[in-house]
Order: sequence, then C-alpha cells, then structure tokens
Amino acid sequence: MVVVSCSIVLGIIWALLIAPNLIGYFLTEVLEIPQSVVAMVMPGLMRAGIMFIWIVLLILPLSNALQEVKVGQWEILLSHRVTTREILVGTFVGRLSIYGLYVLYLAPILVAPF
Repeated sequence: MVVVSCSIVLGIIWALLIAPNLIGYFLTEVLEIPQSVVAMVMPGLMRAGIMFIWIVLLILPLSNALQEVKVGQWEILLSHRVTTREILVGTFVGRLSIYGLYVLYLAPILVAPF
C-alpha cells in the first residue's frame, strides 16, 4: 500500500513538475526548435502517442492474462464454478492500476511541450 501511494505521489510530481520542464528544456535549448514549430507539429504526435499508449495498455494485460490461462496456472480456479471470462476480466481489472501508473508516467512526456 505504501509503495503504491508513493508511486502515485512520484507520478504526480513527474507529471506536473519534472516532465514539462525537462521536455521544454530539451526542445528549446538542446534541439533549438522554435515554439511555433512545436505548436504546429505536436498536436498530431500527441494524439498518436496517447492512442498508442492506451492501445498498449489494453492489449498487454489481456495478452498476459491469456498467456497465464494457456500456461495452466488456473487449473484450481477452473475446477470450481468460475468461467474463463470471469478469470480474464478479474485479471485485467486487477492489473489496470499498474497500467494506470504507466499512463501517469508516460503521458506527460507527450503533453509537456504545451
């Protein structure tokens, strides 16, 4: 519980303070890209990047859950009155919090130039 709350706090600090300053510095000082070019190019890249992050975050837990069922770790559960669908949904929902933290850490990188 402490690790999760610490991760959330660090993620919020990353999202609100560190990522915008780091990406802003990198784009303006290191690459010397004018702000007008960044404003013109970044909306399309942001949409594509956020879409990619969400697609990965939906497909990755589902594929992991299917792989676990295929490996055979769920034999005890399947011996009871539990359907495969319930197992997959439970596994997916159980991992959503972890993947939500991934979004919390990755999304600010794409949104930071604005």
